Amino acid sequence: MMQSPPGPNEIWTLAQIGRWPGLFRLRFRELGFVLAPGLTPSLLPRLREASRSAAEAARADHPGKGGGRYIVALEAGPFADYLADDPVQIVVSTLFGDVVRWNYLHGLLGDFRRDVDMVWHRDGMDRYADARGEMALLARRQQLVQWNCPLYPDDDCFCFVPGTHRRLLTADELACLREAPSGPLDGEIRFRLEVGTALYYNPTLLHLGRYRQGLLRETLHGGCESVWSRWRPWSVGYGKEYLLAQGYLETLPPRLRPWLEQTRRFVREVKRGLVPRGDELGSLAYSAMIRGEAGSESS
Repeated sequence: MMQSPPGPNEIWTLAQIGRWPGLFRLRFRELGFVLAPGLTPSLLPRLREASRSAAEAARADHPGKGGGRYIVALEAGPFADYLADDPVQIVVSTLFGDVVRWNYLHGLLGDFRRDVDMVWHRDGMDRYADARGEMALLARRQQLVQWNCPLYPDDDCFCFVPGTHRRLLTADELACLREAPSGPLDGEIRFRLEVGTALYYNPTLLHLGRYRQGLLRETLHGGCESVWSRWRPWSVGYGKEYLLAQGYLETLPPRLRPWLEQTRRFVREVKRGLVPRGDELGSLAYSAMIRGEAGSESS
């Protein structure tokens, strides 16, 4: 009996990605997301320990805050091994080929004492852009991927509307953003991610976070893009000067070094002033935050 490929809302295995790579890319391109393995189970104990230490440090800096994040300064250890492991490497290289730039790895944290809803937004998009400007920005952001990979079960925080990375917002969506920016939207999807399964998505999808009281969350949140991408976010190169240290690459897994070499090139361009600032701070969440309209946190 011939095996069929996964449906749009089903989880791909690495073997299925290898068998139907073109369909995998097509799903991501058209829908803006795929579900696939996020980590190898043998790495989980080390990742949980590394994440626990980073989370404790982040919470000590911001006591009493229900959510938040830590930012990984990449060095030899569990986080580097995670990025060099089969799931992330196979998914990203299938989507974009071998010439890829690593952008970031964060830990998304949650220990919520009440239900919290963020606001709908598309990363790197200005909510006040006209239609022509909106489509121009979308066109520049089709060769990048973010992902959420929970280290603990039942992460159902991330809500999104498939396909919104490729089109203008509808009148109903615009009305929601203006009048009830945390309200429900037609077509929104919310998956309950289990340990080791990742949601890989285009960050220009319309999305928000919905957090439940009592949720304990530690979720790895990474980002990569093709070096041919026309999106050049200045912030990706900021604060990563440590990547330029002599001998740095040699301390990390060989499989990861090509991605980091591309990141190093970008960091050098930022240091030389060749990458314009701005452009990456136009999201609805950021706009709302600086205008004091709503709370904002990563999804």
